[in-house]
Amino acid sequence: MYSICDIPLDNEAMGWSIQSDSEFMPELQMESTELRTPGIDGYKKISRSPRIAPTLPLVIRTPKENLNTLMALFAQDDAYISLVDTPTRRAFFELYSMKPKGLTPFDETVEVSIALGIPGVYWRDRDMTYGVSQPIANPVEYFNVFPDISGKINDAQIFVGGAFGHVEVRDSGGSFVRTTKIWAHPGYGMLYIAETRRAFMATVADPWIPLGDVSDGIATSGGSRFQIEPYLIADDPDDRTGRIKVTTDNQSGVTFRVAARGAYLVE
Repeated sequence: MYSICDIPLDNEAMGWSIQSDSEFMPELQMESTELRTPGIDGYKKISRSPRIAPTLPLVIRTPKENLNTLMALFAQDDAYISLVDTPTRRAFFELYSMKPKGLTPFDETVEVSIALGIPGVYWRDRDMTYGVSQPIANPVEYFNVFPDISGKINDAQIFVGGAFGHVEVRDSGGSFVRTTKIWAHPGYGMLYIAETRRAFMATVADPWIPLGDVSDGIATSGGSRFQIEPYLIADDPDDRTGRIKVTTDNQSGVTFRVAARGAYLVE
């Protein structure tokens, strides 16, 4: 069941209870990006379809004396929702509406209808996972990262260390970042931050601390941002992982690392 800022909504001490007419699985909607040609049937998909931020409707019953406490809990800035049995994940929300019902002098309890928007679309791990350094042994390598994700991670940090010459990092949907200049800096590497589409020099010893901006030496795919998304292994829907393809000129002493917070469908 749900918590708001780690306070359970099914809360015996406060007399709160989540009602059955809440929606515990919000509707999943996609935004279609398409090109239509007059006189031609159908349309051409021109980029990956982003997911629309879901709305989560909740109905909470509360004793009248604890109504203000409940409403204040939802109305605070930077509030987040999480699952009681999965406290390592959370989603920040926007309060769309909050409507109490049953405020006559004869009512001892009140039902509050609440609508929450999830701007980030997914549950996200609270903590960053910093992947271990993995050697690159072949010109083309595939790395499986973040097993069991069901959402898309579009704010990952990618580090390729060593004198790799040129490098291209490509996600399973085809979006990429590649260097346009030869990289020959032993002990250093390229740190790419997907959220901002910027690249920085960083040391192999401290790969997540950006130094000089080297974004003028990279190229990225068009409209689609690099993102780690679920990839099925051997057509088994229960066996999902993020997959990244790395292509390099040189492999001697070259390493790969990724840092991110996992993403999961809201339920």
